[in-house]
Amino acid sequence: MELREIQPGETSDIRQVARESLTASYGGAFDETMVDDLVEQWYDEETVEELVDDESALLIAAANDDVEGYAQGEILSGETVIGDVQWLHVRPGARGERVGVQLLGELVDRMENRGASRVRGRALAVNEDGASFFAEHGFEHRESRQVDIGGKEFEEHVYEKAIAAEESEDVVGTVEGPDGQKLYVDYTAGDTGVEAPMYPTYTDSDMDEEYGWFCSNCGAAETAMDSAGRIKCQHCGNVRTATRWDGSYL
Repeated sequence: MELREIQPGETSDIRQVARESLTASYGGAFDETMVDDLVEQWYDEETVEELVDDESALLIAAANDDVEGYAQGEILSGETVIGDVQWLHVRPGARGERVGVQLLGELVDRMENRGASRVRGRALAVNEDGASFFAEHGFEHRESRQVDIGGKEFEEHVYEKAIAAEESEDVVGTVEGPDGQKLYVDYTAGDTGVEAPMYPTYTDSDMDEEYGWFCSNCGAAETAMDSAGRIKCQHCGNVRTATRWDGSYL
């Protein structure tokens, strides 16, 4: 099995693996139209070609020139650098051959080399195999949240683990809110932004009472969210990209 970076012209291979993997993992929850729409929107030609050159890691697992799986991740830089595993797909026929294990291991190694001290992965609750996969590789369940997919609500589990020998202790910070109030920033839970990551804020140190989001691009805690889940900084215009399950991608 060869692990390598994606090459130009492999869009159709990526799309086929994604379609087969999503159907196998979520076929009981997603109908065929939903799977097709998700693949078409997320892995159109332009998007995949951009991944060849940008900082998002998209690794291919190939056997005899056939793409058997791929892993996609991104680095979220902040007080704590997070390696975000956005997708990990393996063809159903290649499952059980440690393709996913090799892809995850290589992706995590690359993230650690780029300064990540923690790595994060996600799977819907209906995908029991996904939950087991993360647990078997040292990930702990961090939180669960509701996500909208094609107008339906699903529960998504978030898993994390430390990957650096000495992780920074500074995972919670404080900032001043729009009205001068003290807000607590969770630097372990950032989401990708167009300019820089955004992090959730809370009004209490136990982080039970949610407030909003902190923009690490300009240091402001004044943001607005639209119905599709996109968050925009009211000061610099930085935008948190819609999450991978948002209805805008379907």
